[in-house]
Amino acid sequence: MTRIWCCILSAMIVALSVLTATADIYDDLPFDDDSVVIDEDLIIFNIIGDVNSDYNINMMDVTDLQKFIVRLITIIDRPCADVDGNGKINMVDVTLIQKYMAQLIEDFSAVSLGNDLVRSGISIINNKIELCSDSEDYYTITYPEVSLSDEIKEIYPDFAVAMTKFNTEYYDSAMSCKDDFDKNLGYFEENKDPFYCTRSLELSYADRDIVSFFHDGTYYIGGSHVLPMTYGYTFSTHTGRKLKLSNVVADMDAMPKVLCEVMDEKYPNILTKLHKNETLLTTLKGFHSKVESGKYSDYIWCMNDDGVTIIFLPRYIAPYESGTFTAEIKYEDYPEIFYSSYLK
Repeated sequence: MTRIWCCILSAMIVALSVLTATADIYDDLPFDDDSVVIDEDLIIFNIIGDVNSDYNINMMDVTDLQKFIVRLITIIDRPCADVDGNGKINMVDVTLIQKYMAQLIEDFSAVSLGNDLVRSGISIINNKIELCSDSEDYYTITYPEVSLSDEIKEIYPDFAVAMTKFNTEYYDSAMSCKDDFDKNLGYFEENKDPFYCTRSLELSYADRDIVSFFHDGTYYIGGSHVLPMTYGYTFSTHTGRKLKLSNVVADMDAMPKVLCEVMDEKYPNILTKLHKNETLLTTLKGFHSKVESGKYSDYIWCMNDDGVTIIFLPRYIAPYESGTFTAEIKYEDYPEIFYSSYLK
C-alpha cells in the first residue's frame, strides 16, 4: 500500500510540475515580476508560447491553442501561438509547447524563422504627386506606404491595423502638403523656384516583436531654408503601439552622458566648439530635460541590428546651419542601460 501511495504521489508531483511549468520569462521582461500592477506600455515584445497572454506558459495555453485550431475559440495571441515562426498556427505549435513544458526542449529555436517572416513580409511603396508643365516643374511630393503580406496581417492583426493608420497619416499629410503648394503657386510664378516635399521610409529593424522604420525627407516651399524631415518610428508587433525610447532603454537618466561619449567620438570637439560657452554634456542634459518635462515628446530614434540610433535635427543641440547629428548607441558598448530583452 505504501508503495502504491508513493507512486501516486510521484505521479501527482510530475503532473503538477508540467501543469505549472512556466518559462523563466520574467528575467527579460522590462518590468518587475513582483509588481502588483503591470504597466502595459512596457509590454512590447511577445512571450513565444504564451497563447493566452497571462505571462505564463502552461496547459491553459495548450488548451486554448487546440481550441483555436478546431475553431472553438477565435481569439488568441497569434504572434505567440506561432511557436515555430513559419506563419501558420497548427498542431506543430501545440507539440512544441508541450515539449517545452516537459523540458524536452530548452527554447523555441525557430524564432529566427519568424524574424525572417516579418522582414520578408514588409515592403515599402513610394508614391509620387507632381504638378508640372512641358517646360517647368511646379512641385513634387513623395510619400511612402507600408505594405504587409497576408501572413503578417493574419498573425499580427494589431500591427496591421497600426500600419493602416500609419499609411493614412502619410497620405493625409501628403494631401495637406499638396493643398499648401496649390495655394502658394503664385510664389513659383514669381520666383521660378519649385516646391518639394520628398519623404522616404526604410526598414531599419524587424523581428517577431518589434518593427522600426527610419524616415528621411526634406520640405521646401520657398525662402532660404530647406526643412529637414528625419524621424524614427518603432512599433510593437504585439500591440501595434508606437514605442518610446524608454520602452527600450531602462536607464534613461544615463542618456546624456552616453550620448556625450558617443558623439564626442563621432564628432570630435565639433559640437563643443559650436556652443562655445557650454559643454556638450550640458547641452545634452538640457535636451534630455525637455524630453523628461514633455516639451519634446521623445527622442527621435529608431532601432538597428546593433542597438539604437538617436537623431538630432537642426537647432536641437546646435545652430541650424550645423545640420542633423546622429548617435549610434550599441548594445555591446552600453549593455547596462538597455533592458536585457534587447541584448541579443
